[in-house]
Amino acid sequence: RYFALVIGNNEYELLPDLETPHNDAQRIAALLSDRFGFSTQLILNANEEDIKRAIYNLAKTARAEDNLLIYFAGHGEMRTQVDRSRMRGFWLPTNADKDQNVNWVDNWWVTDHLDTSEARRALVIADSCYGGVCSDRACDRVACFVAKSIRSKAPAKESIRTRLWGELPGARYDRSEFATLCLCECFHRHPRGF
Repeated sequence: RYFALVIGNNEYELLPDLETPHNDAQRIAALLSDRFGFSTQLILNANEEDIKRAIYNLAKTARAEDNLLIYFAGHGEMRTQVDRSRMRGFWLPTNADKDQNVNWVDNWWVTDHLDTSEARRALVIADSCYGGVCSDRACDRVACFVAKSIRSKAPAKESIRTRLWGELPGARYDRSEFATLCLCECFHRHPRGF
């Protein structure tokens, strides 16, 4: 079985709004559901609780034969540990405050929850700044693909490490370049579905 959680955050309470995540999330959700047969949950403008509850429920209900996919489009942020030993990437929910990370969604939290699920494999696609930090803790059943890495020839179980230092310019104003590449790759590599 194939399950997808698709999150697109356009409208933020304390951060600048974004233009493309809603369209990107809706297009990705439709592709996964209609073309590839995923059971898809679409959440637009998700706050911290919405995101964490959806990931928790997805991971908890997965069975050993299931495949999970999480797509996040929205703001991202990075923080370096005090001793500079490692960087931490975060997804920013709609109720995020740029200066306080109390309600940010830690990329490691996402990876850890997926790793504890019984799912056969999981794929995280992050269309956000600093999404690449997610891949530093990916295990052998959780792969993370991030902006500008979708065309990589890396095997599915290998993490792709990419760091973005700003918002990706869109090929058009209503969608991001990364989401467009995701859709193109899905159609090109799997024209008949998974």
